[in-house]
Amino acid sequence: MKKKFGLLVTIILSMLFLVACGGNGDKKEGADAGASTGKDTLVIAQGADAKSLDPHASNDNPSSRIRVQIYDRLMDLDDNGVPQPMLAESWERPDDKTIIFHLRKGVKFHNGDEMKASDVKFSLERALASPEVSHILTGINGVEVLDDYTVKVTTEKPMAAILNNLAHTTIAILSEKATKEAGDKFGQNPVGSGPYKFVSWQSGDRVTLEAFPEYWQGEAPVKNVVFRNIVEETNRTIGLETGELDVIYEIFGMDKAISYAIDQKPIIDTVFLGAGEAANSIIGPNVWGYYDVEKYTQDIEKAKALLAEAGYPNGFKAKIWVNDNPVRRDTAVILQDQLKQIGIDLAIETVEWGAFLDGTARGDHEMFLLGWGTVTRDPDYGMYELISTATMGAAGNRSFYSNPTVDKLLEEGRTELDPEKRKAIYKEIQEIIRKDIPMYMIIYPLQNVVTQKNIKNFKLDPANSHKIYGVTKE
Repeated sequence: MKKKFGLLVTIILSMLFLVACGGNGDKKEGADAGASTGKDTLVIAQGADAKSLDPHASNDNPSSRIRVQIYDRLMDLDDNGVPQPMLAESWERPDDKTIIFHLRKGVKFHNGDEMKASDVKFSLERALASPEVSHILTGINGVEVLDDYTVKVTTEKPMAAILNNLAHTTIAILSEKATKEAGDKFGQNPVGSGPYKFVSWQSGDRVTLEAFPEYWQGEAPVKNVVFRNIVEETNRTIGLETGELDVIYEIFGMDKAISYAIDQKPIIDTVFLGAGEAANSIIGPNVWGYYDVEKYTQDIEKAKALLAEAGYPNGFKAKIWVNDNPVRRDTAVILQDQLKQIGIDLAIETVEWGAFLDGTARGDHEMFLLGWGTVTRDPDYGMYELISTATMGAAGNRSFYSNPTVDKLLEEGRTELDPEKRKAIYKEIQEIIRKDIPMYMIIYPLQNVVTQKNIKNFKLDPANSHKIYGVTKE
């Protein structure tokens, strides 16, 4: 019994409840309620502290929202997910496995050094050596400095999504000198080339940044940015109403038996206040390559019958992990009630964010709730990290799913350059995942960011890494 249950936990209950990010978020402006902070300081609240400010050390949203202000990448993505020049001013592709990047001249790091091709080589090779983010660049087999402002990147095979992947927020370009000088402390004392430079980090409370006067696009209009860690959504709202905060980020942010036991609607209506739609596939409808697979609908009798067939006619006990996030806690409570109907006694365990990430990377969990955004807007990143055998653990596959057919299709999707053939590959993967159910997708949520009325030019990022550069405060 013990051995059989262990197998059930690994294959069935290690579930990732997925946020597949699209581009249809709404921005809401808060009421003008009381005196705000000074015009030269922008105070932003989110629901969790950063894990690390080293972009190669973690791939979580709370960290990324801060890091995207500190670092730049070779590429950026426009509103349609199309790669655009950033630190790479231009590029050329002499063949399907080679890209030559021409770097922007005169870009300064926060320590005053000019960015050179050697920094790009160092950064990409460092990312490739990181167990947290190397999967994003898997396939790159060479980074060569041609001169101070030219870098050649070669790949084993054609990489259809390479430019999108190089725009990922974790693939930041670092100062080789500053990074090596800081050593293990770089994540607490970051140096980048972005619009804001690091000032201080009061762990568990706030991260303070200030505008970098020598930023290559021009100094940011708002001098200081403070990211506050305020877990409870109600307290974030109160902070906005009293003027203590300028911007708040709202974080609304099993086998077939369990899938048939779940009803998404109460979760969407109650926890997310209707701000989202029921999810069905591993990527969202605003990500290229999405396929509208059949949704599971609640059928308690069918769920009970399937559970009995699996050898558990009387159900079983299990634990579900959530981090200290009210939305996930409330979602878990509804799931607890729904699964009770088929005899599953679900205990909710709240785990500190860093321990949550470390524990799910090791596979210490039975079930867990987590979100995933397709940051690169390409299905390769939306799928490979979550379901490839090669990415089990910290790289993204925390449900420890392994399917040789899926692995083969994922590799084909990475190297196929014909868009229609790629789309067919990802359609097949989505159909397999719907059948295998290594994870149950609950919701594609709308993004909710609330600002004071005097905050102008704030723009939602589809992947939740909202850039503060260009935001003004009147």
